[in-house]
This record gives sequence, structure tokens and C-alpha cells, in this order.
Amino acid sequence: MAHLGLAQTDENLIRNGDFEDDITGWVFANFTKRFPDALAWEEKDTEGKSRGALKVTMPAPEALEEKSPWQTGAVCTLLGKLDPETEVIKIKFAAKSLDESPFLFITRLHGGGGGQSVELEPGWKKFEVIISTAHADNALVFTLIGKPFAGAGPGAGPGASPVAEGAFLLDNVEVTTAKKK
Repeated sequence: MAHLGLAQTDENLIRNGDFEDDITGWVFANFTKRFPDALAWEEKDTEGKSRGALKVTMPAPEALEEKSPWQTGAVCTLLGKLDPETEVIKIKFAAKSLDESPFLFITRLHGGGGGQSVELEPGWKKFEVIISTAHADNALVFTLIGKPFAGAGPGAGPGASPVAEGAFLLDNVEVTTAKKK
């Protein structure tokens, strides 16, 4: 892993990452267009012994006002600020695909930082990603994309990996900061 040598802080910076009773603290973002059925509480198909999970159903791209993965998906707001000069965001979570859309992208809402994609499978799998950001106030977005995220560089703007239609489950999300050394 490229980020070895980081000193992790222990406080979970999001509300309700375990979805034990509901999905409070999570919203679906797509500018002004509303998708009331995009997020749902799942109590039967959960990771481990969890009592609940977040089900995210990504609408077809043509139905979306914004197709950028930086703008569309399941969003949680960080509780507190971080120092983008000395800290990165460390995200641990479990996820699974519910259909043929295998790539989950995690990044800062509205861009302005790094992002990372992971390949989902039909069964629960645990992940850990580290992203950087240029902003102290942050919200994170979890969204499906059609191909693995290639990172920054020419042609890697918001249109390089548009959101994809599909559904996934998310559970046991833990967001902390890690100090850059």
C-alpha cells in the first residue's frame, strides 16, 4: 500500500456508519434532482452480524442531472475538519455488488481531492482506501462507475469515469484521518 507510515487517528468522523437502526446521516446527491428511492435501509443482507446496511440504487445515467462521480451518489458528511496539508482520509468499509456494476468509487463530494475505486463482488468484501483532499470541510460520496478510476492526469476529469447504473450494499463504514509522515 502506498500510504504506509501514516499515523491513524481513531475517532470515526461520520455519523451512522454501521446502519444498525436506519440510514440517518446519509443522503443521495445529484444537484437539484431528487431520487427518493436511491437509498434504503437493508436489514436482511448485512455484513457479518450487523443489524443493518445501506442499499444504494444508482439511477440510469440519462435520468441524472449530473453524471460525474464527484457529484452523484450516497453521501456522508465528515464530523469535523481536517488539515489537508498534514492529513488524509482513511476509509474502511464492507460492500457488495447487487448486479453487474462492479466498480465502486469513493471520493470527496464536488471533487477537489483524490479518489479511489474498488472492484465489488457478489459477496461481502472488506476494503480500506486512503484519499487526499485540498479542503478542510468534507463530505464523501460512494458511487458506481463503469470502469476503474485511473486517477489524475490528462483526460481524467469528471467525464473520464461517469457514474453507472446499478445497486450495491454498504456496511460498517469507518472514516478516520491519518497523519502524513
